[in-house]
Amino acid sequence: MQTTEAQELSFSTSPEISAFVFLDTLAQDLSSIVSTTKPRSEETWEEWLMTNFRSSFERPGLEPSFASYHAELWNWVWNLTLEERPDPFVAIWPREAGKSTNAELACISIGYRRVRSYVVYISGTQEQANDHVGNIASALESSALSIVDPQLCDRRMGRYGQSKGWRQSRLRTNSGLVIDAVGLDAMGRGAKIENQRPDFFVLDDIDKDHDTALLVQKKINTLTRKILPSGAPNVAILAVQNLVHGGSIFARMADGRAEFLSNRSISGPHPALKDLAYEKKTDGTTVLTNGTPTWDNLSLERCQKILDDIGLTAFLSEYQHDKTAQQGAFFKDIWVESIISIDSFIIPDHWRIDRSFDYGYSKPFSVNWWTVSDGETPVGLNNRIYPRNTLFGIHEWYGWNGKPNQGCQMTGFDIATTILQIELRHPYLKGKVRPGPADSSIWDGPITNNIASEMASKKCNWYPVDKGPGSRVNGARLFRERIIASSQSPMTEPGIFFWKNCPQVIRCLRDLPRDITDPDDVSTDAEDHNYDSIRYRIVWKPQTIRSGRTVGMY
Repeated sequence: MQTTEAQELSFSTSPEISAFVFLDTLAQDLSSIVSTTKPRSEETWEEWLMTNFRSSFERPGLEPSFASYHAELWNWVWNLTLEERPDPFVAIWPREAGKSTNAELACISIGYRRVRSYVVYISGTQEQANDHVGNIASALESSALSIVDPQLCDRRMGRYGQSKGWRQSRLRTNSGLVIDAVGLDAMGRGAKIENQRPDFFVLDDIDKDHDTALLVQKKINTLTRKILPSGAPNVAILAVQNLVHGGSIFARMADGRAEFLSNRSISGPHPALKDLAYEKKTDGTTVLTNGTPTWDNLSLERCQKILDDIGLTAFLSEYQHDKTAQQGAFFKDIWVESIISIDSFIIPDHWRIDRSFDYGYSKPFSVNWWTVSDGETPVGLNNRIYPRNTLFGIHEWYGWNGKPNQGCQMTGFDIATTILQIELRHPYLKGKVRPGPADSSIWDGPITNNIASEMASKKCNWYPVDKGPGSRVNGARLFRERIIASSQSPMTEPGIFFWKNCPQVIRCLRDLPRDITDPDDVSTDAEDHNYDSIRYRIVWKPQTIRSGRTVGMY
């Protein structure tokens, strides 16, 4: 009688007895697994994961556990039905929270429950996408699912026994599940998704630390023009990553700037530690003094070890989603809010008052009102005399809809009308405000049909600011010099201050990130509208004009 492979592996000194014992034990194991396996309709996602992939969630000395954000993702996955198209789910979790592991296992779960059949796993590069699909293949081959669902775990074979899809970039199983790996770099070179319409997209590792604004836009174009439109009517979309930098795709989805996946459900950004506090020691080390873990596996002690290994900047960026940590907040080294933000005071009658303006429609606009020190008259701040041309931001109007970097879509007529109403309501502005600098784009278009002409028709006038080559970097330099001057005592150079009735200025300036490609400028992907309006006023110099026998300042 010909021996089986199982018998061959089990033979010892007594082949018949060993084979019998092996087969009996195998039968008991199979019976145990089958008897404890619930019908798929009754299984919970926790039971399914712990039964089949427990080792993926085990950590030394810790029992497998799930954070609340893991539950959010798996409830979304487990509620998928064959017919319905759910809202896209965007998970923004810290590093080591299992983003890719959970996304990869989600691909297996939808095949197991037969609610989706064609997955496209998308990453920034083809190599990254291949790795993720390779991980899925390894998980299928090594899991207990091969007993309860062998069709899902077996590779699709052709008529003559050749594999029909278990290669680096494609996985096909006997159950009909297909998973393709797609890199955004490969799609940019003309790669195509197969003719079958995908019903499950996974976006994982699509942002990189040093992506320029141009590359980010190129990736968005590839996603929105080549990949996402190919989805089936019931397509489900899962996106997972941490916040890499302020201009990244996931940062745009988190704060509302992204125009695509508009019905997305956002899980996060979840930091590793809530209420984080740390102390820098004299020996150069950093000690975490407070923090509540959002997941047991990322305890305060574990985070301290991570910080010791990678440093504070990387920890804040990778584990806390501090978008400014990687790039560096532009004013972080000089920003002292208790100095910059001051109480109001009575403005001397002869001090100049004017305003500046950065226009936006879909993005916010910013109007800032100013008074300027004459360098001689003390004001009601400890009776202090401020150097000539020190700027005080005394009022603000930030044109947003309450969501970061989203505008309120007002016309030039409406903005001008409201500006004049604001100036009538406040005694320190009424009848005293002179035109100041504005974004030169408001003069774009026909001379009688642009934003500037709309506002001028309401007697709200402006002067165009210079936006030539080098003006941004020069303005940034002068802005920093003003903040530095404000912190000196006594002050010897003109500084800049803001009354406490300007909270949006403080919010937008406090963490304004550097440009990742030009450290001498701020990121143009950031919420920089207040910054631009202020910068216009800093670089603008009112000129003396002569009209007949009249001399004045405009």
